[in-house]
Amino acid sequence: METCDFIVIGGGHNGMVAAGYLAKAGLQVTVLEKWEFLGGCSATAEALPSCPGFKFNLGGIDHIHILGGPVVQELDLEKFGLKYLYHDPLWFFPYPDGNCFPIHRSIDRSCDEIAKFAPEDADAYRKFNSMWENILRVLEPFDLGPPPSFGDLARVTEGMLKGDELIQFLLTPPKAFIERWFKSPYLRGLFGWWAIQVGTAPSQPGAVLATGLQTTSHLVGMARPEGGSGALTDAIRRQIEHHGGTVRTEAEVTKILVANGRVTGVRLHDGEEIACTKGIVSQIDAVRVFTRLLDEADVPPDLLEKVRAIEVGDVALFKVDVALDGLPVFDRYGGNPDYTLATQCIAPSMTYIEDAFDDIAHGRPSSQPALWCAVASHLDPTLAPEGKHTLWLSQFAPAKLADGRSWDEARDEVADNMIDTWCQYAPNTRDLIIDRFISSPLDWKRRTGNLNGSAFHVAMTVNQLMGFRPIPALSKFRTPIQGLYLSGSGVHPGGGITGIPGRNTAMEALADLGHRPKQKGMVEKAKQLLRMYRAFQRLNV
Repeated sequence: METCDFIVIGGGHNGMVAAGYLAKAGLQVTVLEKWEFLGGCSATAEALPSCPGFKFNLGGIDHIHILGGPVVQELDLEKFGLKYLYHDPLWFFPYPDGNCFPIHRSIDRSCDEIAKFAPEDADAYRKFNSMWENILRVLEPFDLGPPPSFGDLARVTEGMLKGDELIQFLLTPPKAFIERWFKSPYLRGLFGWWAIQVGTAPSQPGAVLATGLQTTSHLVGMARPEGGSGALTDAIRRQIEHHGGTVRTEAEVTKILVANGRVTGVRLHDGEEIACTKGIVSQIDAVRVFTRLLDEADVPPDLLEKVRAIEVGDVALFKVDVALDGLPVFDRYGGNPDYTLATQCIAPSMTYIEDAFDDIAHGRPSSQPALWCAVASHLDPTLAPEGKHTLWLSQFAPAKLADGRSWDEARDEVADNMIDTWCQYAPNTRDLIIDRFISSPLDWKRRTGNLNGSAFHVAMTVNQLMGFRPIPALSKFRTPIQGLYLSGSGVHPGGGITGIPGRNTAMEALADLGHRPKQKGMVEKAKQLLRMYRAFQRLNV
């Protein structure tokens, strides 16, 4: 029987990051991934047999938060082949009335663009980003290490926050917050589009922090790994193997083995068993770990009841990747080729976005989808044969359809609508289409095993963030079963291409083994909260 120190279940980027830290610390690590590709929801693959040489980012494409975090540097990933390609403009927002504006990394340049048609909001944009820059500098350290619970927040801020200002802010619906700042439907649409990136409607309380994501792209820039998002996990694979670890694909774990309250190994889909001497890190969500991979007898009954109540959410992603015979052109908007270097966002107004999410809430695909789009091959020619291009389209969608159809029945209709919507803005695209690859919520569920096909694993709602993610009893990355740790998007700080959940889990596992001190405690967190409070006082949010 194969034996190692640590087994990591799941080869998505967080699982690979956790394995990278464990391997770098000198532990013998084995990563087990069920799919044929590494990367999970940020994999890259030649997915269309009809189009050899076309590489598609099947999931996440734009890397932002990982650029400002410690993972790339601490794992020496550039040494192992990771190369980031930065783009500026960062974003391009076209509108049906013929107006458009690019958002540059420079806030000054961005404000100049906004002032051309919404001068009253240009100054507001500058102030809004200044506010968020101050807030983010205080909030971001909380991502590293075990999260504070809301009880912790209440204790350390007692007598300091007048009228629970922080809690009130966190519970403000993004729509109300955005409309307080901006008058133009263009800017309201821009920030409304950002607000939905955690999978919740702008009118839903608890996602106001997402309105600050735009500021992060100004601070650290935006980039994509050369060769696609999968190049990130490819680099980590080389790093793991350099340190003596093993990475296996098409190796689905069907059982976590436990003896005397401690994990001892796993069983794969073909019956093979692999033993571990120190522990297991699961990148897959807590619901599947405790209800499918573990025997019920090994799980405390009260914990099992709480795990079964975790909200996965009814919102998933629907992706279309298109092979093109040439470059899309935004003729109506002047045809500037820089616009196809940027990430394009189709979200004309707050009302448009709200209508899209109203469809989703009622189990319908959005009739007018809010789209995240990219012509990835324009920035990175390695993704397509010479003269050819790839188009990346993504929207949120209901995990299940209310009309009783399966996603297999509805997927082509939804993909057609997404392409039609894109072609309203870059009409020459229609004549360039060679073939397309569709990823419905059901397709994501089949490939990754993610419940409801959700890339977040656990809904990114305020009741399941920080010390509530995924539930308080599991929020410190450990479980009641000795040696079993949780990671992935379902733990703090949540979804997105950051690598932080993987790092957090690895650091806690290493601390338990005596390899390094535990991460920042409540005293330091309290000091950070004090700084945050003072920032709020100054900025009057």
